[in-house]
Amino acid sequence: MDSRIPNRVTIAIAAIGALIAGIAFLVVGGQIAVATLIGALVAVVNWLALRWLLRRVQSGETRGKAGVMVLLALKMGALMAICYVLVVRFDVHPLGFVIGLAALPAGIVVGGSRGAPAANEKEG
Repeated sequence: MDSRIPNRVTIAIAAIGALIAGIAFLVVGGQIAVATLIGALVAVVNWLALRWLLRRVQSGETRGKAGVMVLLALKMGALMAICYVLVVRFDVHPLGFVIGLAALPAGIVVGGSRGAPAANEKEG
């Protein structure tokens, strides 16, 4: 796999997260803007964890589908636990947090599509 694509996605997630946190600060300020920034940071860390896991799978370090599924389930469980702790225990504003987390799918779309050949182009 071309390593430039995951790098572009990582940069896109971070840039979009920073952008929406900046917009949140200008529009509503304070607690929601901080929560948006925290959500964007969680999105970047989640992407990096997924990227690390998929790199291990691709290199053959992780054997079998069962092992991969266990690791993915553990990653998802850790993500849910982090979200719970941040929102419930540390009182991170839930709306701002979710808006920050939205940087993940937006960054995947933007970073993954940038530089990709158009559907009607033929590879030569």
